[in-house]
Amino acid sequence: GQTTDDGRYLIITTTKGTAPKYRVSYKDLSKPADQVVDLIDNFAAGYDFRLQPDAIVWPEYREGGFVYSVHWGVWPQQLSMASLLVGLTWLDEALSVGRARDFARSAAALGWALLCHPLSLVSLGIALPALVVAHRVCAGTPWIRALGRAIGVALLAYAIATVFLVPFAARAGWMGAYGDLYRSLPSIAIGLVRGDLFRNVPAPLVWLALAGLAVGIWRRERTAIFLGVFALATLVFASSTIVEALERVWPSFGRVQYQRLVAPAKACLFALAAWVLAPSWGPA
Repeated sequence: GQTTDDGRYLIITTTKGTAPKYRVSYKDLSKPADQVVDLIDNFAAGYDFRLQPDAIVWPEYREGGFVYSVHWGVWPQQLSMASLLVGLTWLDEALSVGRARDFARSAAALGWALLCHPLSLVSLGIALPALVVAHRVCAGTPWIRALGRAIGVALLAYAIATVFLVPFAARAGWMGAYGDLYRSLPSIAIGLVRGDLFRNVPAPLVWLALAGLAVGIWRRERTAIFLGVFALATLVFASSTIVEALERVWPSFGRVQYQRLVAPAKACLFALAAWVLAPSWGPA
């Protein structure tokens, strides 16, 4: 449990993993004889608390009140990141070939990713420039054509997700600051070199991924360069160093749980490690 800032209330929370059942109780410490009061005994995870002037404790959402994210824990974020990567794969084909069906299915997948979890807003904002740069460097795609196609798909994806994004933005004040930051930039860099950045990823796999990025740059392979740039840029934005700097510019930046960006970064590193082990070193 924890006490409120004024030391008057003790807030007691009981959870079990990421299950939606979340028991909350409180006790008025100014009245030692009073019993613990059950405030909420079965509700969706993702609430914070604030003390009102009239001494009533009210719950508030942490992630913008998005019912999928709040009720089902971390799983919508994983579904969102998977959909994002699928959509980016189809966008890569759209930038290369320019077929209408590639644009349509890419926008649909990216729109679904935005609907699944709000963090895909950040990931998509990182991925699109990385993909455009990879196409320009490796395939010589004109900047204007690549940017125009990417922005067109992004706008269509945002339009698909408008049903969520508009109320999410309108209720941004519901989001609470997590105060749970990821590693600093120097710590992330050291972890990559040592291979121990992720607790559940073996060091050899991290080193293979870095080797894949180096080989991809040397061979000017679009897939490898995109995966590497996206993964590294994502880790940079997940760092406490960047989050704290952004929060000084705009406090709302501190309301996003950036450490969850590590999920797509891991997926890109896995793909890079597999790519560098491929016999032909051809495009993935």
